[in-house]
Amino acid sequence: MLNLAKDRPLLFFVISFVFGMIVSSVCGLVTKIILVSLLTFLALIIISFKRPLYGNMRRLAAVFPLIIGILFGTSYHYLAIERQKDKISSLEGKEKEITAVVEEISYRSEYFVSYKVRVVGMNDEETGFDCAVSVPYDIGAEENDVIRLRVKFSLPEKDNYGFQLREYYSSRGIYILAEASDENARIIGIDRSIQSFFRSLSSRISVKFKTALGRYHGGYVSGLLLGRKSDVPDSITTSYRYLGISHILSVSGLHLSILAGSLMIFLSALTLRRSNRYILTVAFIISFILLTGSRPSVIRSGIMLILLLVAQLTGKKYDPVTALSFAAFVIILISPTAIYDAGFILSVSATAGIILLGAPITKWLYHISNEKGLFISTLSRLLTLFAITASATVFTLPALWYYFGEVSSVSLISNIIFIPLNTVLMYLAVLFLIFCQTPLSPSFAGMTASLSSFITGLSECLMRILPSPIDLTYPFAVLSVFIAASTLIFFMIKKKRTLALVLSLTAFTLSYYSCLTYYNHLHTGEENVILSSVDGNDYVIINAEGKTLLCDFSTGSYSSSRHAFELVQPKLHDSSVDTVLLTHLHRKHIDMIRRLSDNYKITQLFIPSPQSDEETIFSRAIQETAEERGVKVITYNSDRDVTFDFAGIKITLYQRTYIERSVQPVNLMRIEGKRNFLYVGSSVFEGDLADKARAALAYTDVLFLGGHGPLIKEALPALDFGGEILVSNSKTNEAYQTDYNTVIFYKKYITS
Repeated sequence: MLNLAKDRPLLFFVISFVFGMIVSSVCGLVTKIILVSLLTFLALIIISFKRPLYGNMRRLAAVFPLIIGILFGTSYHYLAIERQKDKISSLEGKEKEITAVVEEISYRSEYFVSYKVRVVGMNDEETGFDCAVSVPYDIGAEENDVIRLRVKFSLPEKDNYGFQLREYYSSRGIYILAEASDENARIIGIDRSIQSFFRSLSSRISVKFKTALGRYHGGYVSGLLLGRKSDVPDSITTSYRYLGISHILSVSGLHLSILAGSLMIFLSALTLRRSNRYILTVAFIISFILLTGSRPSVIRSGIMLILLLVAQLTGKKYDPVTALSFAAFVIILISPTAIYDAGFILSVSATAGIILLGAPITKWLYHISNEKGLFISTLSRLLTLFAITASATVFTLPALWYYFGEVSSVSLISNIIFIPLNTVLMYLAVLFLIFCQTPLSPSFAGMTASLSSFITGLSECLMRILPSPIDLTYPFAVLSVFIAASTLIFFMIKKKRTLALVLSLTAFTLSYYSCLTYYNHLHTGEENVILSSVDGNDYVIINAEGKTLLCDFSTGSYSSSRHAFELVQPKLHDSSVDTVLLTHLHRKHIDMIRRLSDNYKITQLFIPSPQSDEETIFSRAIQETAEERGVKVITYNSDRDVTFDFAGIKITLYQRTYIERSVQPVNLMRIEGKRNFLYVGSSVFEGDLADKARAALAYTDVLFLGGHGPLIKEALPALDFGGEILVSNSKTNEAYQTDYNTVIFYKKYITS
């Protein structure tokens, strides 16, 4: 280890630098001062020791990069992050007039717009920090517009329905939110900076793709080539996530190598001098980094590629490990919060896996297949792609486990299929851009759209027939990841890299599925019924025999339904909703079903028969949306009681009724499994369903008092019920004048 520290001082410096930043983030100021003082003392001893180093001092000198790295990392975190964060956070609760440059449109609707902005002025004083701004009306601002408005600052919520919102914003360098406090927001100009030029160029290229290829395929191609994830349709994002190839949509070394390599070949064909070719390629790399939004993964690959070109031009030896260390260090200096960013961590860990595992195995495969014929050569290339993918997967496994809680079970195969296809698609997209103003434009546009259609269709087809991602939220997943990491480290130390790759993956797979088999045996026959309440919308989630049903009592909000499922997902250990049951129809249900179908493997949808002309329009639109995505739609009669069977659980949805003072429907649902549940919607006891609800109580173990529906105006009547009673939120308790247990975000019932 000491020899390794001497050979690669930059690597150990960067590792210790990041470690110092992480330690600093969890330590108090006094602890930081003690740590910095101690490290400074050790560094001074080593520097001042002028005699030949022997014994312990030699060992101490070998860890000098580690000491300096931790010292610098601790100090840098305090100066670059904590002081800046404290200064910006002090704005909480204050009203200021700000001038800001719109960098990204996060969300836009008729009644609400959210921007990611760079605040450049505050109360006519210059400043500079990133901020998320929300405006309760659309002011028509686009990217690069300079806006002025009066806002009230607030800190992001720590937890937003189970999602660590403040942590997410911090990873993007955003420590404060702002909301327009009046109706005087206006556009006052256009930003003329270099970054704005490239943002505008990226937007124009995206529009060109969408115009020629259609919004769906044009959005996919612009996301693939330019990293514009917001342009990529949800269905493609979901299918790529299931197949374990999401990295294809994140512009990185793969994309940059393809484009830079193509440029080098083109410049060689023009017989330019070698030095000029390299200078033009470096200029292209820098431009591409700016064009794709200067994302950490692109900067990392760009720096490494520039170092490779410089090494080739000067005849120096290129060390990929040192190049990766240098790139990571530069990114952290530019953007200190990158150490918390999932994209940066995944990019660095995947690249490290490819360098340390994939490259040696690739070299070995090339050696044994050299001049062995076309078949052996083709097989070797496929195995090379397999080895690179497997190497990246092994090294990113801890990060995938921490950030996403899942890893694709078919990524090794799907990468072999989709990387070559998307490589060809990128070439066609570039050719389309080159010839878009010529008579050849329709030909290249047609070929690009056709290949895009084939790739996206194939990915969505495979998503539905291949296994779901491996769920790492199970309690035993930690053990499986630990076994895989231990196996990898052991054989890496033994310098048996091929065995390290194969055996670590094997160890993870065997331990995971052995534990999963035992876990499923322990929970055989278990049923889960969960009530989730989000923003006044109620959802009953039922899980049995590995299938999940989402019963919707809501206004049709997609964000609420997604939050409802994601809150309980770790408890169910099911990565997808299989069936959705709509109890009534809203206009928003059209978009909700579209997005749920695109994000989960929904196979079946139950919708009520419409009871008005407006609902007829909604029903038709929902059916068309679902059927386009391969979802089976079943319409049930909402004018009478209907019984469903879901994985052996009997669900009775009583006839939808109304009370005179409200146009909102009243709902009542009974769930019969190993335990019996009754969902009572808002104001049920004021209408025609009151007698049915009282009769059902005799066969009920748990009573859910929901809050969705007509406003409750009467106290809860006396109930002859001895089981447990829950209300969906505190407002329901206040309306009923009760004090039953409240479901904050979820309540789990295991009914085995």
